[in-house]
Amino acid sequence: MNRARLIFLPALWCGSLAIAFFTGSQLADSGAPTDKSTDSQAAARQTSDSNASAAELDLAQALESAEDALPTVSIEELRSTIAAALANPELTPKSEENLKAMLVQLAQSNPQEALELASQITSLRAQESARVAILETWARTDPMAALSWAESALQDETASVRSAQLEAIYRGYAMENPQAALQLASQLATNTSAERRYKSRIMSEIIETQIRNGDLEGAKLTIEQMEDGDIKTDLAREMVSEWARYDPAAAAEYVNSLGPDVDARIKSTLIDRWAESDPAAAAAWLSTLPEDDPSISRAASDLVREWARYDLTASAEWLNSLPASPELDRAVASYTFRAAQEDPASAMTWAESVTNERMQGYLTQRVAAEWKETDPEAFQAYLDNSDYSEEEKTKLMNSNRWGSGRGPGGGRPR
Repeated sequence: MNRARLIFLPALWCGSLAIAFFTGSQLADSGAPTDKSTDSQAAARQTSDSNASAAELDLAQALESAEDALPTVSIEELRSTIAAALANPELTPKSEENLKAMLVQLAQSNPQEALELASQITSLRAQESARVAILETWARTDPMAALSWAESALQDETASVRSAQLEAIYRGYAMENPQAALQLASQLATNTSAERRYKSRIMSEIIETQIRNGDLEGAKLTIEQMEDGDIKTDLAREMVSEWARYDPAAAAEYVNSLGPDVDARIKSTLIDRWAESDPAAAAAWLSTLPEDDPSISRAASDLVREWARYDLTASAEWLNSLPASPELDRAVASYTFRAAQEDPASAMTWAESVTNERMQGYLTQRVAAEWKETDPEAFQAYLDNSDYSEEEKTKLMNSNRWGSGRGPGGGRPR
């Protein structure tokens, strides 16, 4: 018997005993009043509270020991520990995670029993998390049985709960046999827009799982063999997104290989992920695209939003190097939001350069709200020297972070 198992069994016994004692004392406290003094009752309650704390501590220790000993404990020992945990209505987050780990262990041999036990977890969020983990485990060994169960058991669940649990099944299936999982998912109905979105999510989940398991080439081949359409585009985006997390340059080469007519959303996805690790390199790649490329507007906005978090100067210089156009208003807005807290004077200049009048008004008021709080004297000096009308000055002076309205146009910062 290993050390973890030796620790686990006494801890389990102590935890179960403490819970039983605490439950009994609570029942006794709720009974008919006795002749004991108030002080005696208070002392009893204090003792009961101490017992409750001890019970929670012993249970937490039992659950943690149980998780360490999972590979060696018997099914009956697992059931006893799970029952002890479920008897406690207020588990700590750590205890909930330990309980989920034990339910997953039980699911390897008795998945439906594990699901039934998970349904007894008081916290709905913890219950859902446990069921998702159990279904993923079940699908790794018997995906058809898991799907058969889901077909009837999930009928009365909400769409979001049903989708999350079905996605877990396909994800578990993909861990062992991604090609078979994709083949099965490809047969899902697409009669309505909701069905098409659901099918796309399921297949994207499978592609993501396949790539994270190290089979990028298999995912590429699968996508290349698919018929053109929205689902193929969605899967390509998912693949590029996962790929760019660890090798954005190679992902960019792949996007280039798709030709000039590649969907703009794929390019935007690449830039969005690339900007998280190396925004300057992402900007350099984006600058190689033709000026009329429809992906530039969205991609530039995503890039600047991420880049400006770390380097306002470099992101502003790059943005200012691009040819001025209304399509870049979103990128300018992204920069303005970031700069407003750090450099409101510069942010106001950028806000005034936006060509869309409504967006410009909204941005100038947002910047004004930040500026007057951080440096009211400088903000007042700016208003005094501006060309705004008295009405516009009053509006800016009274603006808040949720301001909207119209503002004067202006030139692009240079």
